[in-house]
Amino acid sequence: MEDFAGASDIRIDDVKALLAPATPRCLATAHLGGVAIECKLKSLIAVYHRIAEWGESGQRPKDPRQGSPIANPGHGIVQALKMMPDLYKRARIDPKMLEHLAVIVNPKGTMEVDYISLRYSSKEFSAQALSEWKCSFNYVVGWINKNREVI
Repeated sequence: MEDFAGASDIRIDDVKALLAPATPRCLATAHLGGVAIECKLKSLIAVYHRIAEWGESGQRPKDPRQGSPIANPGHGIVQALKMMPDLYKRARIDPKMLEHLAVIVNPKGTMEVDYISLRYSSKEFSAQALSEWKCSFNYVVGWINKNREVI
């Protein structure tokens, strides 16, 4: 399995570097920020279900997926979170988390353009939109780090 934890850390560093210049690279930042969250959640799925490769049977006691193959959620960030019921339950208790996660998934506020599709976009964000995205990114990263003990 890929080193999702390491990839997440490097993508977070990339986000910081892209935000640093006087004219930040908004599209690349939002794209890589989404990838960072995706990788972070995938690394937690592996730990949560005690798997070393996608397709292996989940080994978490008392989990509905115990004994069933654990599939790669692809780019589905919300789906990845739902694959860890204990963590998802906490996210549902915190409505801000799900709101901020929605901004990460659809940074332009439209369902047609998700964080993966930004790689094909040519229209940059406004300074206000970037500020809101950055707030959401920091919230989600902090929330995941704070709540990972349920894993």
